[in-house]
Amino acid sequence: MDLYLDSVDFKEIEAALDFGFIKGLTTTPTFMHRHGITDIDGAIVKLSGMVPELQVEALGDTPDEILAEAEGLDVVVVERPAELAVAETRVYDVVVHALETLDPRQERFDAVGVVQCTSPFTSPEDLAGAVALLERTGADSVVTVARIDSAVHPLKLKVLEGDRLLPYLEDDRLAPSQDLPPLWVRNGALYVTRRATLDSGELLGGDVRGYEMPAERSHDIDTPADLAIAELLLSGVITPGEHLRRARFGLRG
Repeated sequence: MDLYLDSVDFKEIEAALDFGFIKGLTTTPTFMHRHGITDIDGAIVKLSGMVPELQVEALGDTPDEILAEAEGLDVVVVERPAELAVAETRVYDVVVHALETLDPRQERFDAVGVVQCTSPFTSPEDLAGAVALLERTGADSVVTVARIDSAVHPLKLKVLEGDRLLPYLEDDRLAPSQDLPPLWVRNGALYVTRRATLDSGELLGGDVRGYEMPAERSHDIDTPADLAIAELLLSGVITPGEHLRRARFGLRG
């Protein structure tokens, strides 16, 4: 499991890095202000040169608090209308709204990357890797995937007719897990797609490539139970990949 330090104290950061096991740093503009830092951009530049990985997050309990966090940063905030802020909203519709808002302000975007907030363990290297895969292959779209645990392999799934146990797909004949073919499931973390695909009315095109993310970054939060599992992952109570045994086939992303 990767460890990140939450700090803006430069001496503290240097001391922590000397231990050798800190993966990166997380911070927020509000946290910086509380520690007397007024040049937020300058602090971000300095921190980015100190740590292997830097995550600057906009956090808050209300939309206004989150917007306030983003002030002064080199970001463009797109406010989502109420009709696109419901549980039934499709990712495609949100992306189209964002493009319609941003296109008039600058050059037309050739591709779009969607980073889902319900996958909090996604790292910058995952986004960079997915974009690189799109560019390298010339595919229409890239989605992130995770390898499923053999304990929930589809060939092990059964149905009950009364009390008769029958294979859902085909009988695995009690084959050892290591003999079953490896499979992957969309983990719901990232979607990267070309503008031409979006203009055709689809989020994903016909040529879709999979970018594999490791188990420890593939947890998707949809329910209170998912949030509890995320907290257990962070605390080290359960190991990375253990949560994939509860993967919900066909329900992710």
